[in-house]
Amino acid sequence: MFRFISVAAAVAATASTAFAGDGTYSTNFSSADGNYWGAATHTTFNGHGDLQLTTDYPGDYFGTWSTGALSNTSDITGFNASFKFSMNTNGNGANEADGFSFLFGNLSDDMNGAGDYGHSYLQNWNGGEWGMNQFSRLGSGMSVDLATYGDDYTHARWASQEVAYNNIDDNLAGHVTYYGYDYALNDAHQATMYIDWETTGDLVVYLETPDNAYGAGTAKTEILRTSGFQGIDTAGFEFGFAGRVGGATWDILIDDLDINYQYSTPVVPGVGGIAALAGLAAVRRRRR
Repeated sequence: MFRFISVAAAVAATASTAFAGDGTYSTNFSSADGNYWGAATHTTFNGHGDLQLTTDYPGDYFGTWSTGALSNTSDITGFNASFKFSMNTNGNGANEADGFSFLFGNLSDDMNGAGDYGHSYLQNWNGGEWGMNQFSRLGSGMSVDLATYGDDYTHARWASQEVAYNNIDDNLAGHVTYYGYDYALNDAHQATMYIDWETTGDLVVYLETPDNAYGAGTAKTEILRTSGFQGIDTAGFEFGFAGRVGGATWDILIDDLDINYQYSTPVVPGVGGIAALAGLAAVRRRRR
């Protein structure tokens, strides 16, 4: 007898499958990798390069940076990210910078448009320790911030909505703030932040600080955990940073960014694949 198979059903079943893989993004900012907005720039001292999000003078500056589109990905299902950071006052004794955010979201669509959401007098790329206008505008995007003015704290946000919060220690920023690039751009004097996330699990943030003239550092310590990002839509997402200084100043410096991520890309058959499926529309099956 003949057994008939619906071509539409076969195509739908094939399209619903996905290719899973692993990817990496890594830079030590020895060159100007990625995309830059505002005060963000690539800075060097004695041959050592860092991403500089803000400038020590004048204040009220914003800087944003992104990796650019990630190759061979559609939906990121998890990542493990780490990076080093420090602050620099260039010896002028100014107060702390406001802070910065690690970004995971759409960092390409109309970034130079007017920021009609959140801080409305700015552009979409503007951000800082409160996330960024782009994510508020789109209603999506993860930001993990470190506020360094006054008491140090960390937030995790989805768009403009707070998902988790933790007060840390008012000595953190001072522990990795220096008075010149010779120390501030030295890897051994920078703190390290680790951010891990998976779509079926938790977002977990860790912090590690170095031993230096300000005192003993801290080992890798969990500072934030939340399950509030399970199942988020990450289509077209990339990674980045946003930093801000208000009336205060400070350089915010980022280095040694390493990201390992997992992704899932839907597989949709092309014309040839559909034609092949059509050949399966009638499959003869011998009955015993």
